[in-house]
Amino acid sequence: MLSEKSVEVIQQRLKLLYDDHVSELLGILNRNIDSIKPDQRASISDSIKNFNNDTRVSLLKHGDAITSELTSTLEKLEIITLAEPEKNILVEVVVSCLNQDLYLKRFNIFLQSITRHMQRRGIAIDLKDYRVDMAQSICEASARNLCRTILQKVTIELDILIEKGARVECSEKKQSNIEANEALELKPNFFGIGVNFNYLLKKIFKKT
Repeated sequence: MLSEKSVEVIQQRLKLLYDDHVSELLGILNRNIDSIKPDQRASISDSIKNFNNDTRVSLLKHGDAITSELTSTLEKLEIITLAEPEKNILVEVVVSCLNQDLYLKRFNIFLQSITRHMQRRGIAIDLKDYRVDMAQSICEASARNLCRTILQKVTIELDILIEKGARVECSEKKQSNIEANEALELKPNFFGIGVNFNYLLKKIFKKT
């Protein structure tokens, strides 16, 4: 059963992953700014392309980390089955660590950093010359699609736990029916049905 405390633990662990991911995005920004050579205008286009590629790779890694951490934490908490409402709660927790707007904001900050980087060297540039609108659209679409894919993967993992829960419940019902049938037996008496007292006594003494 997924308790409130279990949800809190999962939130905390995924929040740590998110913070690490944001820190990595900052490193990507700084690294690509440093790669720009003021005397080589082409390096600006390269840095924008590399920024998008690096961000995409980082988001993919973040998604894998979320899935791995979630399943690992559930296992450590000995939560091997889930109900649908519990799954929905966990999906909301994961969504909070997949802020697709974050990546467009980071991209815009990156563009501002490029302008400042060149201005400090006495070089004025117009980023429109580098088709940043296209790169911006790529960044936005990539983040949206990857976040959706990551959420789908997480949902599949949680659906597996729901299926496990359904099978356990089905198995328990079958066992209960078997025991009920064994307790009742057909006998050639007046009512046609008798109670197997020997079986019931075995069950009682087995529990004690």
